[in-house]
Amino acid sequence: MDLLIVRHSLASSRAARDEDRPLTEEGLRRALEVAWAVGRLGFRGARILHSPLLRALETATVFEAELGATRVACDRLALEPGDRLLEELAGDRVIAVGHQPWVSELCAWLVHGDRSQWGAVRFEPCAAAWLQGQQVAPGRMWLSGFIPPAVCALGGAERG
Repeated sequence: MDLLIVRHSLASSRAARDEDRPLTEEGLRRALEVAWAVGRLGFRGARILHSPLLRALETATVFEAELGATRVACDRLALEPGDRLLEELAGDRVIAVGHQPWVSELCAWLVHGDRSQWGAVRFEPCAAAWLQGQQVAPGRMWLSGFIPPAVCALGGAERG
């Protein structure tokens, strides 16, 4: 199974409520560049789960359009990761769009089996960690790649 853990893209700091913060223009551009790169890794048609908060929804919507994927809200991606989230992440190709520090903690938990190692991978806005394994379980997946948005910007000219 392939699991891509994505932190939502750059969001505005201005909103009446935190959950209503939209992506900035830069955030939309970054999301498109990262989604394009992810498509080249074989994630076209993947199932996308996203936090219900606006910035994660908007990031997932960009991925959905770019990848021809199916997007579904998942309340657990706005919370500390737990066993019920792992059940929802099961599948062949899944993209999970969430928030810090939970995306880092989820990555550490799945790779190391230890949530306290969450600082080992720095998720800047719209960064993505590609995990692979036989099952979504603590310590049972490995980190196959990490995609910082700056690397994706280099390929932008190829998109045409």
